Amino acid sequence: MTLVTSRIAIGASVALFAVGANAATLDFTIPTGGFTVQQYQDVAGSDASGSLTGDVPNRRITGEAGFQNLLIDADGENLDIFINNGGSAGKVYFDADSGGPGGLGSCRNLDANAQCVPNSDDNLTLLADEAIRMDFSLDGPIFTAATFGDFTFRDDNHQLINGTVSVNHASGYSVLDVVNGIADFSVIGASSFLVFNADGGAGSTSNYYISEANISAVPVPAAVWLFGSGLGLLGWMRRKAAA
Repeated sequence: MTLVTSRIAIGASVALFAVGANAATLDFTIPTGGFTVQQYQDVAGSDASGSLTGDVPNRRITGEAGFQNLLIDADGENLDIFINNGGSAGKVYFDADSGGPGGLGSCRNLDANAQCVPNSDDNLTLLADEAIRMDFSLDGPIFTAATFGDFTFRDDNHQLINGTVSVNHASGYSVLDVVNGIADFSVIGASSFLVFNADGGAGSTSNYYISEANISAVPVPAAVWLFGSGLGLLGWMRRKAAA
């Protein structure tokens, strides 16, 4: 077998271990869908367990509630969700409303049942210096290249926003257009970001929820190590051919 055909054979064998891209839609409205809760932290003096059902790894949010920190499993990918309130940790809040879909927001104060007090403070508010951060955890046995796609934004009346969102990410700062509630986060190619402003246009108070998010992940399993071994084998074959 020649060196060229050997390269092709090794490359093909490694490629067989590559796994195609996974896509998932995360529905943050109540009851939530498209993800399960892996870890959460209650705020001191509150208990969110009444809004959760099932056991790990199948625990889901079925009622309105707030959490200090939240780690979810989104189609096999770990996603951390944090709220930043003026430089300090805030509370991740899931809002339910009979008047229409709410979604993912924030609340400064929770009661004993992890409900927002006052209930009007359950959205993300620019004037209160609140921001939301989402971050894929890339540690563990499977390396991933996970990115975000379309996000759906709603205002404090649960209506779809038309305007812009301001985003900080690893590559810098971006202002994304929001049309009929949809902002395309795939253009920033980020696996971690911080949204600190959603401007719904004229008269907006910049109060908003995230009701839906799409993600895409390309797992790269232990074949990474096989690829490294393949490169070593190619080097050995090259030396042998030159001998």
